Amino acid sequence: MDETNHSQQPSAEQLLKVLDTQLAAMRQKREVDGSSNRNGLRVFSLCVIIFGAALALWVLMYMLDEMRPPKPEATGNSAEVEGTR
Repeated sequence: MDETNHSQQPSAEQLLKVLDTQLAAMRQKREVDGSSNRNGLRVFSLCVIIFGAALALWVLMYMLDEMRPPKPEATGNSAEVEGTR
């Protein structure tokens, strides 16, 4: 009984061939299915990053503008301008 059970098990070389075949099939499937999907994900991620950076820049510029002291109003006196020279 042990001899029949032993003969039914595949050898190491056969197992390696089966594994190699399975890996090749998985690689081929991944190349066909995942290439367009992966590129789309990359483009979408890049757009989200650029949009987020632009939004953060806009918020920072708005905050800087709010923190800036108000400009003095022009009174039309040229004497004040001449005295500062």
